[in-house]
Amino acid sequence: MDIATRAGQDSGCNPSSAAGILGTLIGYDRIPAVYTDELVKVENRPFNQSMSFQEGCRMSYQLALDCIETNGGTVTDDQLRIRLQKLQPVRYEESFEGVALDQKVRDVITCKNAEASSMVRDEKQVEARPILPVTGSFMNLAYKDVRNKYINPVDSDTDDPVLWETKVRELHGMGMEYLILMEVANDGKSYYPSQLMEPQYDENKKSPVETILDEAGKLGMKVFLSTGWAQNQDDDLRIPAIKERQLQIMDEIGTLYNEKEAFYGWYLPVEDCINPIFPKHAVDVVNVLVEKAHELTPGKKTLISPYGLGLSGFDDPEYEKTLSQLKVDIIAYQDEVDCVREPTPLPELKRNWKRLRKVHDKIGIEMWANCENFTWEKGTNDP
Repeated sequence: MDIATRAGQDSGCNPSSAAGILGTLIGYDRIPAVYTDELVKVENRPFNQSMSFQEGCRMSYQLALDCIETNGGTVTDDQLRIRLQKLQPVRYEESFEGVALDQKVRDVITCKNAEASSMVRDEKQVEARPILPVTGSFMNLAYKDVRNKYINPVDSDTDDPVLWETKVRELHGMGMEYLILMEVANDGKSYYPSQLMEPQYDENKKSPVETILDEAGKLGMKVFLSTGWAQNQDDDLRIPAIKERQLQIMDEIGTLYNEKEAFYGWYLPVEDCINPIFPKHAVDVVNVLVEKAHELTPGKKTLISPYGLGLSGFDDPEYEKTLSQLKVDIIAYQDEVDCVREPTPLPELKRNWKRLRKVHDKIGIEMWANCENFTWEKGTNDP
């Protein structure tokens, strides 16, 4: 919500629509008080010279009831019955054809005449610089993290091929080129046809992994397939059985999908913390997985996404040396901006990116930013 509200000049519609849907999902009582306390003071005050917030709510509620009945549902005094409808992707509509967001302009408004309170733009303080677009997204097939349960409810039909086809097309429409599957298995069950594990999906349907690869291939997108999870999102690859299972998963994935057009590379889920340097055991297991990837699928990229950027010991002589020992092609650092560990992460993040850029220019590993544009609804990611 913060990003949607602040990222545009006339950006009221997007966050309002998204917040309305989110509020419907979680219920009014679960909306944080910081958003509702001030609303009470003005909810009966007319705005736009005609209607108050409360009147708008009543009108919207009545429209919702009318919509339920129009589409075959029923409304009684104490119950609503909504007719179940098959998911149908809507036609893509482009609001401003040919418009590219390639500049950032900061308008600084100053008071020219304090007594008259006339406001003008200070042209000397207008700053324009290029913006690098977000071109990829992680995809989580096994979304079970209760800290974020309202964004992706666990009771969703996540093995429905239509869901993943629609999601891929949606991300493509947003300008995404790369998709990174966080996992291809979870809790000992797979999201692809496996000889090692039971399926996590209905075998009468196309598997989620193949669905995503095929749809991405039609759209010219590039997919990184995970080597896990051998157990769950907390796979500890220091345990021999966990490491061995990830290598076995790679054997199956490589055999099944090496010829898929969209299969661009491997995501190695070694999300260890850089505190103050990347741990030696993590370096060792990354390199084992990279060697396996090269053996199975020559030419395909390998990627890791560690966290702990704010804890990194950039001045430690071992910091650069440890990263240089990695054989991986890409390191996508988790920026922790919204998944926060500190109140104001942006100033420090800017300094850290500059430091990392110098390191990566020396070691020759491609550097990406994993922009964590979410917050936990039920506490932070710290114990």
